[in-house]
Amino acid sequence: MERQRIFDSATIALFVLALLGPALDQCMRPDAARDSSNAEQRAPAALPELPRTSTELASFPRRYEDHYDDTFGLRDVLLRWNGIERALWLGVSPASTIALADEGWCFYLGEKAREAHRGLLPFSEAELDGWVKRLRERRDFLARLGSKYLFVPCPSKNVIYPERTGPGWEQLGPTRLEQLLLRLEREGDIPFLDLRPALRAAKEDDQFEDWVYTRCGTHWNGRGIYAACQAILTRLQADFPELALLPPREACKVVEQKNSTESLSRQLYLADLLPQRQYSYQSAKRGYEVLLETPPRTGSRLVTRKNGSAPRLLWLHDSFGPFHLLCESFSYVDAQRVFEFSTDAVRAARPDIVLETYVDRVLNYQQPYRAMVGSKTTPEEEFARLKDLAWREELGDRFPAPQPFGRAQLEREEDALVLYVSRPKDGVLLPAVVLKGDQRASLRITARCDQPIEIEIYVRAAGTSTFEAQNLLSLQLRPGAPSGTVHLPRVGARFETLVRPRSPVGELRITALELRRGPAR
Repeated sequence: MERQRIFDSATIALFVLALLGPALDQCMRPDAARDSSNAEQRAPAALPELPRTSTELASFPRRYEDHYDDTFGLRDVLLRWNGIERALWLGVSPASTIALADEGWCFYLGEKAREAHRGLLPFSEAELDGWVKRLRERRDFLARLGSKYLFVPCPSKNVIYPERTGPGWEQLGPTRLEQLLLRLEREGDIPFLDLRPALRAAKEDDQFEDWVYTRCGTHWNGRGIYAACQAILTRLQADFPELALLPPREACKVVEQKNSTESLSRQLYLADLLPQRQYSYQSAKRGYEVLLETPPRTGSRLVTRKNGSAPRLLWLHDSFGPFHLLCESFSYVDAQRVFEFSTDAVRAARPDIVLETYVDRVLNYQQPYRAMVGSKTTPEEEFARLKDLAWREELGDRFPAPQPFGRAQLEREEDALVLYVSRPKDGVLLPAVVLKGDQRASLRITARCDQPIEIEIYVRAAGTSTFEAQNLLSLQLRPGAPSGTVHLPRVGARFETLVRPRSPVGELRITALELRRGPAR
């Protein structure tokens, strides 16, 4: 009888503790300790403010419930136990977007990945026509600017490792990737690259925990990145024979990624129990300068620069990019994690090549034909349209005079403003200009040049002390085309502009410098 009472008391105590555990944990640990951002790659729902209106009052219970569901006590612990029980003991994935396979391999199920792999989502001819129209339109636009184009769909892990996917992945028909690549090959005039041969060749060198793709993730590992970048450069050499290929793998540094979020097991709170090796190759000595690098998310950018005459690259990508290894081969790289093709971005980057790298899953959900975005007019046409003269370099008191920046020196001659620079940061600072409403501004510069001169143009909000790399534009002036025009990014209603020549130019003779403003359209 005594044993029964002890057992009953212990059961009651454990039951009460189980009920109170989440509440105690919520009181003892801050919400940040249960933050889902790292594991689930999403921000938890924010704690809503107390309602001030009837509309806010009506939605308050739902918004608070969303916050509580993401932050309740012991949430991370319970999800981890659930993952251990289902994934490790029962072999069943606790997440609808993750498929588990033998030897700890994980495959992504989102965006109808498995249905597409099986061939259950075939393209219609009209949809293939839409993709052809999209890619041909971009190619033709770039050709008019004297630039080349290359479209590179990146195969998902299940395409290269179908034998590891497990039951339920059997292919019943052609995939959308197979259909599109076959159609592009048949068209014959659209620049594209099929990465499957290069990745399958790299797969021949697989060793345990050194796969082409990460075992528990969705992206290329070091050898996969190397193989893809080398294939891209080899393809581009057809248009740019001088383009440098990657150094041999043996000459590269191997950099282990210790704190990477590249693991589907992380979403199950099992990253420590399903570990994987992730690494990348880097050149033994980086030869380029990083002008801008923002955290990897939609809208992020990487901008690099390297001295020399190598081609300039505008790289539009999703999570399959950017890779620093590829930047070594270009004099300038502007890598943007976006899904639209912007004519303004192209004109601002002045690329010799525009590269698009997107995972093949975009074929499952993107509208086949996506029109280009951005201005339909050139910067020169836009400048001619703007009639409001904001500032012009000229003699007299009509406009404030420009000022030397850094250690630069300015001298005025009869028909030119001469800028002397001795350091990379030297330049000429234009007076502050005010924009009204939705106005935008354009700058036009003309200079004397007997050789190509690259001009850097920075914009900053008046009153701030630094010029940020994300507000950098550039122009190239050359004999026969000594004038250039750029749209200036809007950084506030009142802004300043810095103009400076790239080294090794030590002198810039400016014959015309003018800012115009007008309504955006």
